[in-house]
Amino acid sequence: MLGDKRGAIEDFNRAIQLQPSNAETYNNRGVAKFSLGDNAGAIDDFSHTLQLQPNFVMAYNNRGLARSFLGNKKGAIDDYSQAIQRQPDFAIAYNNRGLAQFDLGNHKEAIVNYNQAIELQPDFAEAFFNRGMAKSALGDASGAIADFDQTLKLRPDFAAYICRQSEGDRRLYPTVQPNGTRPSRC
Repeated sequence: MLGDKRGAIEDFNRAIQLQPSNAETYNNRGVAKFSLGDNAGAIDDFSHTLQLQPNFVMAYNNRGLARSFLGNKKGAIDDYSQAIQRQPDFAIAYNNRGLAQFDLGNHKEAIVNYNQAIELQPDFAEAFFNRGMAKSALGDASGAIADFDQTLKLRPDFAAYICRQSEGDRRLYPTVQPNGTRPSRC
């Protein structure tokens, strides 16, 4: 599925015809659809996964991602919360719930989620970066800088990664630098 996602979807369609009650196949097809930008189709597949297997934690997380991409942040938060309820040590779901909270302007609540993700996975560079963004949004420049520094300690390549991933998305650029100036684009 790494390369030919459309071909993978065709393969998943055939697999579903053979085994229509296989929740993992629906989830995998949903991931392929999501990667192609078919968020509504992905949500349908993740929802079908959950009908077949209500405790499929990754399907809640995946559906939350697709909902978030469609702008349904509250629905995404509900899905991440379902994932966390079923697997309380799921650091990625805490991070993702923090992202949705951040997008809704709930920066303090976002930080609570990032803190939990970091507690569960102390080397989670993305959670440190995201927490830094939330601290920056709240005006905590020194806290933001500390989190950005920790991000780079954990993943020295992270700055280049963010530049590649965030082309045209100013939200992902840190709003503070150690010297107090705003960063230039990558």
